[in-house]
Amino acid sequence: MLGAGRIATITTEAVALSSGFDRRVTAIYAIWQALLPLIFFTLAIVISRLQIHRRTINPIVKKTARKEAITHDVLPRKPRHP
Repeated sequence: MLGAGRIATITTEAVALSSGFDRRVTAIYAIWQALLPLIFFTLAIVISRLQIHRRTINPIVKKTARKEAITHDVLPRKPRHP
C-alpha cells in the first residue's frame, strides 16, 4: 500500500472514521469517495469528446468554405481495406 497509512487521504480518513465515529461524517467521506472519481472521469470523457468533435468538424467546415448543415455523409467512416 502506498504510504502505508502515514499520509492522510480521503480513504484513510474514511477507514479511520468507520471504526465508530459519527455515521454522518462517515457517510460524507463515502460520498466524496464516490463522487471524486465520477467527476474526473466525466470531465475526461467530455474533454475527449469535445476534442474529437473539433477534429472531425473543423476541417470539413474549412474545406467547404461555407457553413452548411453537416450530414452523416460528410463525417469520416472506417477505412475499407481490400
